[in-house]
Amino acid sequence: MLANKRFFLAVVALLALSAAIASGSNCGSKRVTRERIVEWHDKIYSTTNVLGAPGGGASGLRAWAMVVTAMFDAANLADDSEYASYLDLSGIPSSINVNKAEPLAAAAKAAEVVLNGLIPASASADVRNMLKFSHLSQLSVHLGALPDNYKTANGIALGEFVGLRMLANRTNDGHPPNNCNNWPSPATAACPNSVPNSTFWYKYQYDLPYFPGQPNSPGYPQVRPFAIPAYDSALFTVPAQPAPGTPQHLSDFAETYAFGTSNASLSARTAETDAIARFHDGNFGSQVGWAMDYVSSSGIDVDGVDLLRVLALAAISSHDAHATHWLYKYTHYNGRPIVAYRTVTPDSPAHAYVDPSWTPVLTTSQTPEHPSGHSARSGGACFAFIKAFGDVPPNGNFRTISYSQPQLGSRTYTSIMQFYQEVHNSRVYGGVHWRSALIAGQNLAEQVTNYAFGKILRRN
Repeated sequence: MLANKRFFLAVVALLALSAAIASGSNCGSKRVTRERIVEWHDKIYSTTNVLGAPGGGASGLRAWAMVVTAMFDAANLADDSEYASYLDLSGIPSSINVNKAEPLAAAAKAAEVVLNGLIPASASADVRNMLKFSHLSQLSVHLGALPDNYKTANGIALGEFVGLRMLANRTNDGHPPNNCNNWPSPATAACPNSVPNSTFWYKYQYDLPYFPGQPNSPGYPQVRPFAIPAYDSALFTVPAQPAPGTPQHLSDFAETYAFGTSNASLSARTAETDAIARFHDGNFGSQVGWAMDYVSSSGIDVDGVDLLRVLALAAISSHDAHATHWLYKYTHYNGRPIVAYRTVTPDSPAHAYVDPSWTPVLTTSQTPEHPSGHSARSGGACFAFIKAFGDVPPNGNFRTISYSQPQLGSRTYTSIMQFYQEVHNSRVYGGVHWRSALIAGQNLAEQVTNYAFGKILRRN
């Protein structure tokens, strides 16, 4: 009797093991842990920093979206395709058995292939070899945690297929954009160098001594978006800068003025506002960095394909919102605070704020002011995380460092919106934006994120 019972239990265990192996899903997907996903994001951050980002922060966000979306597609396909793929993955070679592919191997190989493909031909041989070695080392660490078997081999082959498919998908996407570095002439449809009143844009702002360079990224809307069909203002409602003399216009002028005025009695600057301004003054790396800090410190209990999906949507929303904001910037051509406060004319409703020595905490970017790029790209990731995880983290807080000035240490937040509001405030504290530009960037980010969640990577 006891022998029969043991035999029965052995058969049940064998059947359960066979089912798990046949499905290739739950067990393998659990190996795609938060820690391993974070490690690949470290490579995204370091690789794009080494290479620079032609096209401003949106180029780094493009790299983030490409890598993490390829990782998602590869792991999702190896894990029974619970969600719709981003890429068209038809034509998988018959030599790849998708049903017997290890998700971690697939995701890791896809990341390595895309990261290697992002290295431009202009990179030196030393830089190229250094980056490829770094990517291969990370891949080897992850593959080293897996058995050397048929499933792992299939996962590697599947990851390579998906990675190459992602690179092919973005090969002719308009990147790197023509950023009009031949300004001030000639003007073209892609590089209009005049504002509606026919004042040359470069003369309007960039021949001033505090703008030593040319305008940043006016051509980025040439680059194809990931989720939205086009950077078309008809798709999204983004409020314009308030008209001169309106209550919001005067409120904007009064608020930002207090963070750059030379009049100590009118200044609102403190050591804390200066620290906040500098803490958040990063480019695309701040989005990748804080997202990984949130994943690591917030206490969320999400791994595998589910986490990769959220990160893909966050990266895509950040990219498309940030890229769209360039279209609006070079439609409105609004000047920056440093220009306005130093050159307010006597007939302006804001003439009371004229201050020829007005100086902001942060260096002002060579771009039009409205809407805020920080608000757009940070909002894309923040609203994606809120949709997926809720506003308040399970731990009650999360911690992140400054990815522009690490010496400033870390800051702790009790909600994602608290963090996002501080990003907003940092641009006013830094003297580079008015409040209305932040509101416009937030509106844009919310609309783009809602669109992405409604259109791509949906559950099958």
